[in-house]
Amino acid sequence: MKLIFYFILLTNIFTEELKKENLKESEVFLENFETCATDCNLEINWNSKKNIFQKNTIQYRKNFYLENFDETKSYSINLGIISDKDQVFFNGILIGSCGNFLSEFAECYDKTRIYEIPNLYFKKNQTNSIEILVKGYFPDEMGLMNQEVKISESKSILKEFYKSEIYKLIFLAIYFTVSFYFLFMFCFRTKEKDYLLFSIFIFSVIIYQFLRTQIKYSLNINFIFSKQIEYLIFTLMLPLFVNFIRVYFKIKLNKIFFSLSSISFLSSISFIFYKNLIWFDTINKNFIQPLGIFWLLNLFYYIYLAKKKSHPDFKYLFSSIILLFISLITDIFSDRGFFEFPRTFGFAFLAFILSIALILAHKFVRLNDEVEELNFSLEKKVEKRTEELNLSLLKIAEVKKQQDGDYYLTSLLLNPLTRNKNKSDLLKTEIYCKQKKVFEFKNKTHEIGGDISITTNIELEGKKYLVFVNGDAMGKSIQGAGGALVMGVVFNTVLNRSNIASFKNRSPERWLKDTFLELQKVFESFDGTMFISCVIGLIDEETGFLYYLNAEHPWTVLYRDNKATFIEKEHNTRKLGIYENENLFYVKTLELKPGDILIAGSDGRDDVMIGISDEHRIINEDEYLFLQNVEKSKGDLQLISENVKLSGEITDDLSLVRIEYFGPDISYNKKKFTEVVSRIFPKFQDLKDSDFKENILFMKSIFKINPNNEIANKQLSYYYFKIKDFSQAIKHISNYNKKKPDSLDMLYLESISNKKCGNYERAIDIGEQILIREPNHFKNLKNLKELYTILNKTERVEDLEQKIKSL
Repeated sequence: MKLIFYFILLTNIFTEELKKENLKESEVFLENFETCATDCNLEINWNSKKNIFQKNTIQYRKNFYLENFDETKSYSINLGIISDKDQVFFNGILIGSCGNFLSEFAECYDKTRIYEIPNLYFKKNQTNSIEILVKGYFPDEMGLMNQEVKISESKSILKEFYKSEIYKLIFLAIYFTVSFYFLFMFCFRTKEKDYLLFSIFIFSVIIYQFLRTQIKYSLNINFIFSKQIEYLIFTLMLPLFVNFIRVYFKIKLNKIFFSLSSISFLSSISFIFYKNLIWFDTINKNFIQPLGIFWLLNLFYYIYLAKKKSHPDFKYLFSSIILLFISLITDIFSDRGFFEFPRTFGFAFLAFILSIALILAHKFVRLNDEVEELNFSLEKKVEKRTEELNLSLLKIAEVKKQQDGDYYLTSLLLNPLTRNKNKSDLLKTEIYCKQKKVFEFKNKTHEIGGDISITTNIELEGKKYLVFVNGDAMGKSIQGAGGALVMGVVFNTVLNRSNIASFKNRSPERWLKDTFLELQKVFESFDGTMFISCVIGLIDEETGFLYYLNAEHPWTVLYRDNKATFIEKEHNTRKLGIYENENLFYVKTLELKPGDILIAGSDGRDDVMIGISDEHRIINEDEYLFLQNVEKSKGDLQLISENVKLSGEITDDLSLVRIEYFGPDISYNKKKFTEVVSRIFPKFQDLKDSDFKENILFMKSIFKINPNNEIANKQLSYYYFKIKDFSQAIKHISNYNKKKPDSLDMLYLESISNKKCGNYERAIDIGEQILIREPNHFKNLKNLKELYTILNKTERVEDLEQKIKSL
């Protein structure tokens, strides 16, 4: 569109040059006149000269003879547009003027001058004269801008003038109707941005064309302000139209469009802050109009892209633009005199606007037809989709039935593995399990999940132990159940194998390590697709001494004296199945007292939803909340589970294992006996060699009275070790360690004593026990290295050497 207006401007410039009087300083006056009818056009072969008394002024003079003058009629002269200010004299008398000659500002250079000539000013049957004094504003443009200056009856001139203005208003009314219609359409279809852009473009055309009419002078609009708005809109019209084309053809923004838009916008803003019309005209001719060439190139590029996309409206829009250009070029050549042809551009532009409106309307109709077609076939489509949905639901129901069958089968396999088979009188065990996934099969409700809990009893080295495990396999539903199933099968296999005589001779530490390695190897075979966290423990039924490992499971809780605490402070061993996990393994120990309650549980005890914020669940992250629930429940398992539920919605499988110790308090006489021994015997390090035998005799008498007294066994083991009677030392150390397995120093002393007696395998076995419980025991590492060196096991020696060097 901006191209159209650029051509209009260029046309005005070319035709105005034809209409302008030659501005050279000439003093030649015409003396021979032709007679002129009462309705006559005065050809501009006026005599003109520059007024030497005032800058930028020009004076016109015309003599003519008027025939058939009728005194009863009113006459007027139509001078057309004069740039800029004027004073018109008829027979030397001022009949009209526009603008203040003393002002340096432009005031009316685009106003049509029509002045009434009073009848009494006419000279009957004589020569009449017209003189026009013009003061220009633009340096290269002043004077009469029209080719024809007409004197006629006032009624005829005014009728022609208003007729022309009414035509313009009719065109503007049509434009306004089109603009309002598409703005209205946009309000109902806000996704159609092209409607809005086209409406804004048409509205800008309306304002621009209105400011080009003579009506603005009747409204007393400030002339400078009207020109600011005119130049501003003129600068933005073509960018608006090009953007409309871009959006209509759904073409993405490019850097060229963005750059041109930025330049045009900044240029238009500049017209607001300046009021110098000469500067406006200079910027327009030397910057805005050349910039329009780039806008036109961008426009035709978009049309080319629309052609490549085979857009259905491409041909219509392109044809409208071509016809508009043909009309414009025809008017230019007609104005230049190459041929005579009525001006068509105004009608062509109207047709152009209406054609685009029809294209947009056709687009709406096309969309409406598609909607009607969809609505017409909607019922059938709904029926078809309903039928498809019913079939899908049947398939889903069938799949769910099969899935529930798989769940049921898995639960049948898993349930026997989760068991509480503890038969000890000194240790009471309870198990609670609530799996998250609940399903129905054959009208019965079942559960399935990844938690597993097992308790049972085994015998190691002649002592009875309670075995317990609490595990939580990775994944939900069937995946988690699969991990728990693997855990249950492997662990129960280990338990069954532990009843074989050859396996009963293993120490608790060795049994835990072998169990851990077997489980680790099995879960490693899943190559990272299945892990399980767990707590596995052994409790000496007689002494209440606990051996356990925690593979990244929630910390185990000890409830003692109405206070709940964690027995761990950090995780050393990772979940079963993580590679190189065996390097992090070691056994932890704890001595239980009568009345102590041990509680192991899965993640479900902590993962409770305590609220909702911004439609997101708030999951508890405070592990100490479970300790509070244990204390509130006073260690009762059923109450613990209920308090966990009261804390919030449980979001995971929940399983708990509760173990209570009822064994004898073997330390009741320890303090008293220690006081007696300390009064009778000096400190061990203060004894002389001569004292050992006497002390041994005395301690043996005590030993006969109470052979299970750990203090007597400990003292005798030291004395026999000191006199190098290692066989007797081994006897008493072994008795002591059975009652008090917590002392690594006594275990180390037993390993050394066995080495001295040549019991290398036994010494190694005890040393490995210490290594499992304390991997960084320096003396034990050196002792093991010596033992393996004696047995010539070089590979193990090298491993121990590396450990020693790393400390």
